[in-house]
Amino acid sequence: MRKSILLIVLLILILTAFKINLPDIQVPEASVVYDINNRPIKGLSEQNRISISFDEIPDDFKNAVIAVEDKDFYKHHGIDISGIIRAMFINIKNLKIVE
Repeated sequence: MRKSILLIVLLILILTAFKINLPDIQVPEASVVYDINNRPIKGLSEQNRISISFDEIPDDFKNAVIAVEDKDFYKHHGIDISGIIRAMFINIKNLKIVE
């Protein structure tokens, strides 16, 4: 019974999450990626953007981003259920969307 209720609540929260209108982000200047010595490596923005294929991105850069953002990325293939549930509980605890 508890699992059924939890599943229903989780399903409702996931479905309502897709209805939230997020504001457009306006970045006034380029984001910059820095190396370990705090020297700029590359600027990231629409103004300075050069389209490249995924294969052209260096493996070290991919691994660095994944290490910082989501070390388990290759285990859950982009959908981290435990991360979603953790964020949901943090949002409920704060009574607003913070994660």
